[in-house]
Amino acid sequence: MPIKKTGNARMDFRLSGQLKKMIEQAAALSEQNLSDFAIGTLARQAEEIIERHRIIRMSQERYDEFAAFLDAPAEAIPAVSEALAERQRRKHPQSNKRPDSPTATE
Repeated sequence: MPIKKTGNARMDFRLSGQLKKMIEQAAALSEQNLSDFAIGTLARQAEEIIERHRIIRMSQERYDEFAAFLDAPAEAIPAVSEALAERQRRKHPQSNKRPDSPTATE
């Protein structure tokens, strides 16, 4: 869905007079008013930066290492296994008793 480029939101910032004149010149050369030029330029730059951060780039060698890591069997982490077992015990305390263990009513 395309992003609407104009609306009610505002951005205010300070810049040098020299930079302002350069931006006004670029807007004029692009046959745009200052607001349209600034909004369009900022929007394009923002889209490019966001897109660069969405895409992961790596060499073929690094990709092969990454794929091998994902394909390798998972290693058991004792602390995680213990935490999951403890969670199960707390969630289902009745199922923790062994069938041959004595109960309080016996």
